[in-house]
Amino acid sequence: MARSRKSFFCGSAEHDMSRRNFLGSSVAAAGIGSSVGAFRSDLMAEQLKKNDKRVILLWLAGGASQMETWDPKEGVETSGPFRKIQTSTPGVAISELLPKMAGRLKDTAIIRSLNTAIGDHGNAAKLMHLGRQNEPNLSYPDMGSVLARELGRLDSSVPDYVTFYTATEGRGNAVGRPGFLGSRYAPMFLTNGNSPDNISRLESV
Repeated sequence: MARSRKSFFCGSAEHDMSRRNFLGSSVAAAGIGSSVGAFRSDLMAEQLKKNDKRVILLWLAGGASQMETWDPKEGVETSGPFRKIQTSTPGVAISELLPKMAGRLKDTAIIRSLNTAIGDHGNAAKLMHLGRQNEPNLSYPDMGSVLARELGRLDSSVPDYVTFYTATEGRGNAVGRPGFLGSRYAPMFLTNGNSPDNISRLESV
């Protein structure tokens, strides 16, 4: 004896689906999706192992201006005393204070259009580190924690996120904040008081 079928509300038998059929289809789809997701995650993890990437952020709070480094304005009244020099990227010049960098610029991207439109240094620093302004009821992660979440490896023998600098001056208390990602993606703070090598000011500056 044939089973009776209840028609979908549009009246089409093609759209007919019982609750049991719906749940069965959903569970099957979820199982397939989970398997595919796990497979993709394994592939991505393997690829990341082959092409490990590192991000080094040098935060120069109160450092040299862009006109003395990456965007010289030679020939104008406010240009300052330094000349611009050509680089390994045709048509792109930087300050003469960066001669070694000029030779490596073909592997470098300079962003000259960035503008926070915020006059306060602390709040502008927060925006740079967090990618958004603070919200009273939500703590956002800084860029280091985000990168640790996206590119970090559970099987790594070294921390995913390390910072040598715990002071918050010029950074708006934004550094080292995992925010809603949790402590798993917080940085390891190296706080022995010694500065890293080769970051002192050049004698010529």
